Amino acid sequence: MYEFRREDTDEIIEVGFTDMMSARDGFLEIEPGVWAKRINRPSVKKQERREERKEIVSDALGFGVGQLAEMEADRKANGHHGIEFRPDPDVPEFIQVHCCSERSKSRYMQHRNFSDQNSRNGSGNILSERLIEDARELVMRKEQTDGKD
Repeated sequence: MYEFRREDTDEIIEVGFTDMMSARDGFLEIEPGVWAKRINRPSVKKQERREERKEIVSDALGFGVGQLAEMEADRKANGHHGIEFRPDPDVPEFIQVHCCSERSKSRYMQHRNFSDQNSRNGSGNILSERLIEDARELVMRKEQTDGKD
């Protein structure tokens, strides 16, 4: 069933597939002169995917802690939403740029006159936690075997 909200009474009604398909531009004529607008509710799958999204952390766009006030003022003045500046966990005097989406990252990169040539060549993938852990284990094994020689 598909939900529509009547414009005259705000009542929510449910209609079948055939009636839903007869709607034009999201509006269904229930009776002559009485219209209802389609209610689009996000599916659970979409909400789960939104929650699963990982933020994008960029060292390339980062800067020294001494520039934080200047960069924060520039970010606010130019309306960059979804961008945060946080200290690098390994090097606290370096500030990383955290982006909530690829779109906000691209917009901020353009503002800073950066271009991401690598993503066009197929290397713009984000590593999963598992791939990072596998790489860490490989390095540790390599260090152990190098130390035995």
